[in-house]
Amino acid sequence: TIVLLALIPVSCFWPASPQVSALATHPFLKLPGASFEQPTPADPEVSAEPPSMKSISGLGKRIDCRDRVDPLPSGNIVLVVLESTADQYVFADGQWRFPNLRRMAGHGVRFDHYYSPAGTSNPALYAILMGRHPIPADSWWTTPDDRSSHSLPTLLANRGYACGFFMSGCFRYFFDEKLYRGMKWDTCLDGDELARLHAIAAEDRDPDGHCIDDAVLMKHVVDWVDRQSKMNHPWMTVVYPGVPHGPYDFHSRGPHAMHKNDSLTPIQQYDNQLAYVDVQLGLLYDSLVRNDFFKSGVLLVTGDHGEAFGQHAGNFLHGTQAYEENLRVPLLLVRPGHVRAGPCANPGSHVDLSQTLLGLTGNPCPPTSVTADLLAPSGPEMTFLSAAHDSVKLAVVDGPFQCIYFTKTGESELSRLDDDPAETRAPA
Repeated sequence: TIVLLALIPVSCFWPASPQVSALATHPFLKLPGASFEQPTPADPEVSAEPPSMKSISGLGKRIDCRDRVDPLPSGNIVLVVLESTADQYVFADGQWRFPNLRRMAGHGVRFDHYYSPAGTSNPALYAILMGRHPIPADSWWTTPDDRSSHSLPTLLANRGYACGFFMSGCFRYFFDEKLYRGMKWDTCLDGDELARLHAIAAEDRDPDGHCIDDAVLMKHVVDWVDRQSKMNHPWMTVVYPGVPHGPYDFHSRGPHAMHKNDSLTPIQQYDNQLAYVDVQLGLLYDSLVRNDFFKSGVLLVTGDHGEAFGQHAGNFLHGTQAYEENLRVPLLLVRPGHVRAGPCANPGSHVDLSQTLLGLTGNPCPPTSVTADLLAPSGPEMTFLSAAHDSVKLAVVDGPFQCIYFTKTGESELSRLDDDPAETRAPA
């Protein structure tokens, strides 16, 4: 049986019904250690079974969205992972804020309850490519010794796919480079390697040293996709642009900019960087349309994690908190002529992306107790999240409710997101 741990004083809860307050005693909120390193011995107070993923509030339901997308046996995949992009900055007031994302969304399914399970790039990319939570704590979330053999590119390569990975950022900022390079990529290039290939001088890179120009990245990706399209095998590529990223000065001005005043605030610079990436997405999308990619392919756009601009006290950049601006990210599945466009409300996170893509392309893998095909009616009804900078925060999203547990203080915050998306007050 699963042990519910009543370790948090009721006085620490924001007022809510007893049923919803049970979120704060969910076993996930007592994962021992909660580090991104090797698992610690199992906490004797936590069952060895996976925690229940059934909705506690009764509102975290799933529906069958599989008929929204035509089957794609052995289909090609382009997965774009936007840096530091929270959903609220690209989709607001019921519409997409940037023109190329908007026209793609006219042919796509938007997953509007989708999250990154972690607040920084390395664990987020781990979740995307491995289909596993980036907090190994108990046996049911540990990673096998031969970790890369269970990755999405390796599973697809074993089914005859050619796989490419391209990012304008640099692996030297990732502490698990060996894992990512050990996956079965035919081509795997980061910003440092692309800079050497294209003879990009240091002064033409991001002044902060984080990445190269995303225009160079996208040109290289388009050339690779053009070559693969002429081959007689399926293929998949991951495209990982480097902006937006603090301090938000790289490509924060120019003809693409939304804000053109002389003095820009950090969030205006960030908006302008997003606008620059949107231009690059448009170039990629146009290339895919010209090559009839969507007859046998699917494009997905998501964010690795979010970004904060002081919406909550002391919450800036990323990695420190588990609020919506930190962890709720876009996911758009695009296939013109082969989707019924609109939203899908099924809950999920990056850990579900591999299963979704494998199922969509006719390469299903066995389901697990904590991951699912995002389009399927059965699977987890709650989403588990974490943030580990400064101190560990763990969170559970259950329908409209989110509970964040602050491990350092032992306190919890409960919010009702449909009524209070800014997470500023107790639910009624």
